[in-house]
Amino acid sequence: MVDGFAFWHWWIIAIALVSLEIFIPHAFFQYLAVSAGFVGLIQFAFPEQVSAYQWPLFGTLSLISVIAWALHIRKNPQSFSHPSSMRRAEQYIGRTYLLEHPLENGQGSIELDGKEWNLNGEECETGSLIRIIDVRDSTLIAICQSRPKKMGRSNHRDS
Repeated sequence: MVDGFAFWHWWIIAIALVSLEIFIPHAFFQYLAVSAGFVGLIQFAFPEQVSAYQWPLFGTLSLISVIAWALHIRKNPQSFSHPSSMRRAEQYIGRTYLLEHPLENGQGSIELDGKEWNLNGEECETGSLIRIIDVRDSTLIAICQSRPKKMGRSNHRDS
């Protein structure tokens, strides 16, 4: 153990790296975590033989896993091109919704499927129908399709 870490040290490092991945998504910490986990597993199985080679083994496995990840992204760019919230937001493009809160100064919000979304677009009153036309930085872009119909007497005067 003087020459390097015990197997459980590597597993703690792996857990720490997975935790980083949770807080910094789409980074490559998960691949480093897999490498640390493998080094811990190999250290557990062969403690005497691996002790002096832990760090070179971790470096090699990390390099291999990050290169494999980069090659996978290059072959499948669409699966990594948008954060998950962008993919979720894109499902609303082209759909029409009833506006429950006004769009004032080009900004507002709308609740869709239990999630509150920022909304940008032209001014629209409460009760208007809006159509989502785009997504930018997890903000839905909308146009006003129809204004609410006024009930009761009209404000229009005949001259």
